[in-house]
Amino acid sequence: MKKSNQLLNRSNKELSEFNRILSHDLKEPLRSIVGFSQLANRSVKDNPKAQEYLQFVMASGGQLQEIIESINIFQKTNTINTKLISPIKIQSLLDDICLSIEEKYPNKKINLSGNIDLTIQNSQETVRSIFQIILDNAAKYNEQETVQVTVNAYSKNKILFEVL
Repeated sequence: MKKSNQLLNRSNKELSEFNRILSHDLKEPLRSIVGFSQLANRSVKDNPKAQEYLQFVMASGGQLQEIIESINIFQKTNTINTKLISPIKIQSLLDDICLSIEEKYPNKKINLSGNIDLTIQNSQETVRSIFQIILDNAAKYNEQETVQVTVNAYSKNKILFEVL
């Protein structure tokens, strides 16, 4: 059992390092693709079709950047540092996140509801990252000015969250 744990820990460290290197190596060419597409887009003002194609390239680059960041966040959530575990008031955390998202999207208002008056023990950074992505996507991909988000937390030997 001890040997298996050592192998698992080594494998997790190698996977984390691989993720870091891959993420870095993907970001550089992606920045070049998007940057040169933006420059080319400025140069072809008289060609609407070329501008349309370049807009697709830039939008796809943005999507790929979001995927890379999501993978990095996922990697971090799987490697919680137990030294960073502390009490987290979910209601307060979600209110803070909503304020930052409403600053990012000034035409959006997030209306939170649900039973989230709960304090949990976890990594603040990890829990914040997860809810930040969920609430940011709720604002970004919802056409309504007021985005209704229902978050329910249930505690029965472990915490379960449901976001609607």
